[in-house]
Amino acid sequence: NKHVSDIVVKLDNVFMININEKLNFELIASIYNSGYSRIPVYDLNPNDIAGYLHIKDLTIIDPDDEISVRQLM
Repeated sequence: NKHVSDIVVKLDNVFMININEKLNFELIASIYNSGYSRIPVYDLNPNDIAGYLHIKDLTIIDPDDEISVRQLM
């Protein structure tokens, strides 16, 4: 008998990335270190969720290419 408010993660505490960020080594490392398998991706602001980045999709990314999250999605 729990309420949603008891288990929901507040938006301020959600690990998410901007769709225009470059997937360089530092960002990929922080994504892996977050411990999540799906990362919300926002466009204009954190309330504007454009989709989710799946960690398994990062296995094909070369950090030296620094492609944007938008290109991957």
